[in-house]
Amino acid sequence: MTRDLLELSITHTKMGDTLFAAGRHEEALEAHRKSLAIREKLAAAEPRNVGRQQQLSMSYDAIGDVLVAAGRHEEAFDTYRKGLAIAERLAAADPGNADLRLELSVRYLHVGERLLEADPRDEVLEIYREGLAIAEKVDANPEWQFDLAARYFKIATALDQAGNRAMLDGERPRRSSANCSKFCATRRPHGC
Repeated sequence: MTRDLLELSITHTKMGDTLFAAGRHEEALEAHRKSLAIREKLAAAEPRNVGRQQQLSMSYDAIGDVLVAAGRHEEAFDTYRKGLAIAERLAAADPGNADLRLELSVRYLHVGERLLEADPRDEVLEIYREGLAIAEKVDANPEWQFDLAARYFKIATALDQAGNRAMLDGERPRRSSANCSKFCATRRPHGC
């Protein structure tokens, strides 16, 4: 029974992704919400199953992505927060698990990027910054450091485009440059 429900939720998610790619937002929301309902039941039945909780959290992200594309930013913000709360709870329950911390960082950055593109307000910037702060604490490979640098650049660009020069504090571009340097040093003997 559980396996059948999981397969059904995956089918709804794939359908939602396909409809989303086709620009059919309302139908995509319907499919993703069906997947979410199934995943909520599965997660409630196995509250200690990290995989089930992660699937539930990802369902909230998928719905948030569709809501952003549909221009429903407030709903997206609330939906993303539900997914982040699950990821935060998982990381807090196992603080020594670097994979869960890295996933939490990636989730914050994903949410921050989606919302930042649509609505560069302070609370959205804080979500993005939280992801960056978590990412800096994760001991990751050089490619991750380069990705982190690119994300710092993205937030600086969004702040600049929003006319929010007061929040551009110079520290972010230096961190971006330092992370790029780390990556380049591992790739080429003379840097990038």
